[in-house]
Amino acid sequence: GTLSGTPTVTYVAAKDTMTQVLAVASVGAGSTVIKAGETVTITAASGAINRLNLSTRQVILDEAGAPIVWTGTVTEEVTLSSGAGNVTVTGPAIFEAAGAYNTVSQSPLSGDVVTFSGAASDIIQPNLFWHKQAFSIGSVPIKKLHSTDTLATTEDGLQFRVSKGVGFLENEQKVRFDFRPAYGVMNPFFAGQGFGAP
Repeated sequence: GTLSGTPTVTYVAAKDTMTQVLAVASVGAGSTVIKAGETVTITAASGAINRLNLSTRQVILDEAGAPIVWTGTVTEEVTLSSGAGNVTVTGPAIFEAAGAYNTVSQSPLSGDVVTFSGAASDIIQPNLFWHKQAFSIGSVPIKKLHSTDTLATTEDGLQFRVSKGVGFLENEQKVRFDFRPAYGVMNPFFAGQGFGAP
């Protein structure tokens, strides 16, 4: 497919949600479903749009010395009508004149080629890297039962419930641990693809 419009590539537009909307066209025929989790790359007329190192603002290279192409991840499922529609991705391609927040080597423009990967038949090489502050984990409060159980909260705020009981039929004592996790991405730029094809 192609970009049917030039996306907004400013830091101000992306900083609150860390997402970007790509208007696409000519992606398949008829009604095409793009699933959340699929990846997208953009190839400009002047060459690949490459990922920049956020410290040096230089192009990131793989183990063979080739530039790593910018890859966005689709955040929500969308059904394209006649191959056209808007796709929201995380890890936005930012390209400004000052360059302080740039994440790509050049701006994606209307007419650039868009490639989606991540269909059920695709083989994806596990090659991710991340900083420990890229993700977060919390816990959803658990209601205390009226049986003999205990609620415990760690100093980080994670809550666990421990319940003691008996299996009458099995003639066994049992202990149950409950933890209701909640996961989040704090900053998608703290993680990435190290090498290999998506």
